[in-house]
Amino acid sequence: MSGLLELQAYLPVVESFSFCEMLRKKTSGLASAQLRFSHWQIVDQDPFWEPTTEEEKEEFGQLKVTTANQARFYVDSGKCQG
Repeated sequence: MSGLLELQAYLPVVESFSFCEMLRKKTSGLASAQLRFSHWQIVDQDPFWEPTTEEEKEEFGQLKVTTANQARFYVDSGKCQG
């Protein structure tokens, strides 16, 4: 047995920027990754959406909805900037 394990996963490009470095750090250099572009898709969330109607305000509150909005998280984190 070779002791190798192969995992395949899809992750957003923005999440892959530090992935290889973190993987090597967490495994003391014993693991490595090979990243390859697979496909793209439009994120179906508006990063600038805020509740405006009374129903939305009642459901989501007055504050900006950032916890469930992954698109807003990426914009706010600055990872999407060139």
